Amino acid sequence: MSKYDKSDIISLKDFELSWRWLDERWNILPQSSLDSIHPLNSNKACELRKESLLYFPALKNGQVFYCEGDEQLTRKWLNSLGLNNSMQIIVSWSENVCIVTTVATFIQHWDDFCYPSSDQIIIWTDEDDWVLFYEEFDAFVFSNKTAHLTSGSS
Repeated sequence: MSKYDKSDIISLKDFELSWRWLDERWNILPQSSLDSIHPLNSNKACELRKESLLYFPALKNGQVFYCEGDEQLTRKWLNSLGLNNSMQIIVSWSENVCIVTTVATFIQHWDDFCYPSSDQIIIWTDEDDWVLFYEEFDAFVFSNKTAHLTSGSS
């Protein structure tokens, strides 16, 4: 993934959502997972969030999955999407809160990334043509990033 470089990365401890992975009140992720989470500075996060706006139209006709509080079933559904586990992905919560991690880390700990009633997250990669959106009402929407460009004008 060429969208960021080392100068764009900030310390995990300085990342505003690090409590999700570093605080025993919530969860402490294994070191191998923590090592694959790379928080980005607010300038880079903003740049990437602007890019993500291009993908929102594709979600209109995407595949919807309701998590319904079932972590294992949701993990199974995410795995069924057939995404490359080693692929680097961008996970964006807002215009200044963004990380890069792997598909494997995200799927394994999706419930530590996604909090119902508070998060609207867009997840994508420049290595493939898909986009995933987590809705605050505990649902995922999965789509092809360019689906809206080829589906005609409806």
